[in-house]
Amino acid sequence: MNGQQTRLTLNFITGVNENGENIIRSKSFTNVKGDATDESLVAVVNALQSLQVHSLDSVTRTNSYSLN
Repeated sequence: MNGQQTRLTLNFITGVNENGENIIRSKSFTNVKGDATDESLVAVVNALQSLQVHSLDSVTRTNSYSLN
């Protein structure tokens, strides 16, 4: 398939609201190499996480493909 685009989204817990629920903020990285392995992306996430003040809640990889 041609035209694969990958986005990596990191969700951080930035606090707690008045109901005791986590406040989540996202940071997205676009134009990630589509052929990057999950293992290599985990290594990048681990490196980025070590630079952050807030705790990492979750990570999502989103792949998009062009059908034409």
